[in-house]
Parts: sequence; C-alpha cells; structure tokens
Amino acid sequence: MIIAFILYTIILFVVSGVASRRSAGGSFYSAGRRAPWLAVAFGMIGASLSGLTFVSVPGNVYSQNFYYVPLVLGFTIGFVVVAKLLLPLYYKLELTSIYEYLEQRFGAPARTVGAVVFIISRLLGASVRIFIVVVALHALFPDFASVPLLTLGFMLLLFLYTFRGGVKAVIWTDVVQTLFMLAAVVLTIFQVSRLMGCSVFEMSGAVMQSDYSQMFDLRAASPTNMFKQIFAGIFMTVVMTGLDQGNMQKNIACRDLRAAQKNMYLTGVLVVIVSLLFLFLGAILSLFVDSRGGLTAIGASGTDGIFSSVVVGYLPPITGVVFVIGLLSAAYPSAGAALTSLTSSVCVDFLHLDKLGGGDARRAPRVRHFVHALVAVAFVLIIIAFDRWGNQALINFFYQIASYTYGPLLGLFACGLYTKIRVRRWGFAVAAVASPVLSWAFQHFCKTLLHFDCGFFLLIVNGAIMCALLYTFREKSTE
Repeated sequence: MIIAFILYTIILFVVSGVASRRSAGGSFYSAGRRAPWLAVAFGMIGASLSGLTFVSVPGNVYSQNFYYVPLVLGFTIGFVVVAKLLLPLYYKLELTSIYEYLEQRFGAPARTVGAVVFIISRLLGASVRIFIVVVALHALFPDFASVPLLTLGFMLLLFLYTFRGGVKAVIWTDVVQTLFMLAAVVLTIFQVSRLMGCSVFEMSGAVMQSDYSQMFDLRAASPTNMFKQIFAGIFMTVVMTGLDQGNMQKNIACRDLRAAQKNMYLTGVLVVIVSLLFLFLGAILSLFVDSRGGLTAIGASGTDGIFSSVVVGYLPPITGVVFVIGLLSAAYPSAGAALTSLTSSVCVDFLHLDKLGGGDARRAPRVRHFVHALVAVAFVLIIIAFDRWGNQALINFFYQIASYTYGPLLGLFACGLYTKIRVRRWGFAVAAVASPVLSWAFQHFCKTLLHFDCGFFLLIVNGAIMCALLYTFREKSTE
C-alpha cells in the first residue's frame, strides 16, 4: 500500500508539473481563463465529493438508508441556479475574486466580511474532509505514523503540488484523481458483491428489497425530511459552489460564460450519478455488515469506519491498495482546491496582489508562496484539534458546519442581488457574527420546545436572519 501511495503521489506531481509550466502571475488565480469546460466539470466531481464522501456517505447508509438522495436532487437544482443566476454576473464583472462583487455593490467592508466568512468556512469544512481521510489512512497504517504526523505529511504533499501551478494544476490533477476515485468505487462494488457470493446485478436486487433503499423520509420533525433535504441541497450548492471562491475560481477560469454554464449543467448530472454509485456501495456494505453481525463484529467503531474495516478485514490485499488510491483520489481534489482558493482569497481580497505592477509584481510570487504555507499550517493545526473530537458521521457534521458558516454569505449576496439597500459600514461584521449565533438559538428553541429539527435547512434560516440584520442596519437614506 505504501508503494502504491508513493507511485500515485509521483503521478500527481508529474501532472501538476506539466500544468504549472505556464502558470505564472495572474494565471495562478484564473488559469489564464483558458480552462477546458469538460475538464473542469469532470474534475469538479472529485472536488465536490471529497474523501468525506468516499468514507462517510457509504457508511451513513447503515444508519440513514438512502435519505441522502433528496439532498443530491437539491444539489442538481442548485447547479442550475448557479449557472443561470451567478455565473452571468461573475463573467459580466470579469471578477478574479467573486467577493469583488460585494465591494462593488456595498463597499470594501462587505468584501472584507465576505472573504473572512469564506476563509473560516473553507478552513473548517476542508479540515473535516481532510481529517476523515487522515483517520482512514491511520486505520490502514496504525503502526506507520500518528494522526498528527500523517496530517503533516498529507498537507506537505498537498502544498508542494499546488503552490506553483495554482488553479490550472488543480483542474488537471482533479481530472486524474476523479478517474482513480471512480475506478476504486466500481472495483470495490465488484469485490464486495463477490465476497457475498453474488453478482452485482443480484446485489442490486437485494439492495432494492432491503430497508436501506428507502429514499424519502416524510416525518416532518426529522432532520432528514425529504423536503428539508431538497431545499437544503439547493441552497448548499448555491453557497458551497456559487458563493465559494474555491469552486467559482475554476469556473471563471473557463473560456467564456457559455462554457462555464455547460460545466455547471454537466457537473449537476454527474454528481447525481456518482452519489448514487456511492450510496449503492454503502447499501452493499451495510448488507455485508448485517450478515456478519453488526459494526462491532467487523471491528468498526462507527459508521464512518465501515468501508475501511471491510476492505482491511475481508477483501484481498489488492482491494486495500485500490481503497488507498481511491481515498487519496477523493481527498486531494477538494483539499487542493481549498488550499489554492484560500491562498487566492487572501492574496486578492486582502493583499490585492493581482493589481500590483512593476517591482511589486515581481515580489508577489514570494508573498503568495508565504501565504500558501501559512494556510497549510492552519489546516494542520485545525485537523489536529479535530483529532480530539472523534470521527463519527462526519458527513453530517460537515453540513452542520456549512449551515452556520455559509449562512452569512447567502444573506450578503441575496441582499446585494435582490434589494437596493445600503448598509452602514459596521453593520456587515456585526450581522455576520450575530447571524450564526441567532441561528443556533433558533435551532435550540425548535429542538427543545417544538421537538423539531431544522437539519440542514438551518442554512436557509441563517441566510434569512443575515438579510434581516442587514436590513436593520441599513442607511435610512436608501429607503
């Protein structure tokens, strides 16, 4: 497995090196606006799903059936919204950072708050994604290194293959990694089916006849209620793709608006197909766990450990190699995109390196490399902190974080697009802090007194609260 890890990493460095040959200056942030839309779309599958999806979604089927499906359907609608509403705006304004829009609409304080919210959101969200990969690697190599040491090694490799090429390197390595990730899932499905003494077709029938195939939760108070999931999926995609510098950075790197929109549509279709593939794998694994007597019997401490426990304990060694490659293929794209986009946001939104000229422009790459290193260190520190929390059902934890951290961005852009108000300079920061706090209080009230769980729908509530606060802090002359 270690040899496979080394060879796979070498392949990524080769692809990154080729992509980096002409990636200098502004091309770090936008790839010269020449990125092929088909490559962006295919690569975004790996970046959207991540190692968190690779490990946690299949395991989550064991406890929540196919209740993830309505969320995925919401994702698809969300991609259409981003393509029709946000991409035309970004291309019209020729943005490098999408938060430049907030400055044009409200002023510099809004851009600063938007960028800070994004940085916090991305740091926490990407840290969860990386953490579960590190934990899975530690389970496979318990005697090789501790979680903190593996985290340090993982981030070092990530830093080295992204710091030169920027967006262009991320796009093309995403393509390679998505291919490996999908191959790993398909091969694992065949191996587990064979272990169960069935063909894949026969396993499909068994899955459809089992309780795990239930897709729609109609219980109103349940956090996985289908209507909550659909609406949450729409808004999750809008904020985590359309309002996220990391994902939009790759889309605005396409040649023109039409190409970027085609990328969005294709990504929406592919996300559904690939998510269903992961859920099918999860159902097969769940049936296998049931046949062996439950989680404890196979050595899994929780649902997130099902995939790796089955691979290590019951499948041939070659499947373990495939699992490691698939896990890394799922982890590198989202982590690399997060590292690159956070570097870009700091450099463009705060240091304005893309606007420098003359001697200052020659110093810009050194500053960018320093920022890149600081962001990588921040990831390491946050992930080590997560190591104290455990790793149970992190897919749910990930979206809970997103509900709180991306809400202010949703409210900011909604007010910018659909109102004409001007907000007092101090109002943006106050609202961005108060909105998640009030959202938490609202969720606590609903669960405690009404026995109603907002689930991921809390993101919409959070955005609405942000809008209401911004309206409260408006300049009276704008009425």
